[in-house]
Amino acid sequence: MYRSKTLQIEVLQRMLPQDQIDKIYDLYDKAKKIKPLPESEQEQYDTYDTSDLALASFLFLKHPMERMDKSTPGRCFFFFEDCEELRNDIDDYNHSTASVDPKRYFQSIRDLKAQIYNQ
Repeated sequence: MYRSKTLQIEVLQRMLPQDQIDKIYDLYDKAKKIKPLPESEQEQYDTYDTSDLALASFLFLKHPMERMDKSTPGRCFFFFEDCEELRNDIDDYNHSTASVDPKRYFQSIRDLKAQIYNQ
């Protein structure tokens, strides 16, 4: 790794075109403006989020989706109320032990895609 941030910046400036460097600075400026939630407020938000459409479609069959966030370009996040049953369903999904009706699962994927592209 480089010894100083100045040297890192100089190396990046030699490697990247100026428009990409400008995008990096813009993202850095936006990130500095984001303030983390105070711990007291973080406890109020007991949600599980995923950007995995397949997992979200599976969870959508069994749990109500609280909200969807498309603010990140090229990515959509699905939020569900976090509870033990949800965590068990995620484990079942990840270990390939979950079973659902294929037609209902396919319809769930279609419903979420419709919500993504219609908003």
